[in-house]
Amino acid sequence: MDGSSRGNPGPSRGGGICRSENGNVIFAFAVGYGVGFNNLAEFRVVWDGLVLCFAKGLSRIVVELDSKLVVDILNHSSNPSWIWRNWSSRIDTMGNYRWLSFQHVLREGNIPADSLAKLGSASQASSYFASSA
Repeated sequence: MDGSSRGNPGPSRGGGICRSENGNVIFAFAVGYGVGFNNLAEFRVVWDGLVLCFAKGLSRIVVELDSKLVVDILNHSSNPSWIWRNWSSRIDTMGNYRWLSFQHVLREGNIPADSLAKLGSASQASSYFASSA
């Protein structure tokens, strides 16, 4: 998953790809968030991605993000500032399960999600792409 903002604040979006353990695409999504900050878009895309995963009945979820700050907050390795506490708490309510984890990936490893986050950044329309398999 990845969140982006054109400007800080500026038009922000998020996007992600859900893959099976074998790497097959289950679904992908892109969501517009209006004007906001890049880290806010990162938290919001995690929330939206988890909601979609749970709706699909997925049982083991590893969230990969290129924002080390957000990953550290969600892994409780860093205390969130008051600005991010609301979103980290909301996500924590979903994360009280052993099968949900958050990992940091380098930006180079996050190119597909980054592309989805920037998809149609001039527009705030949302898109959902499901695998036909």
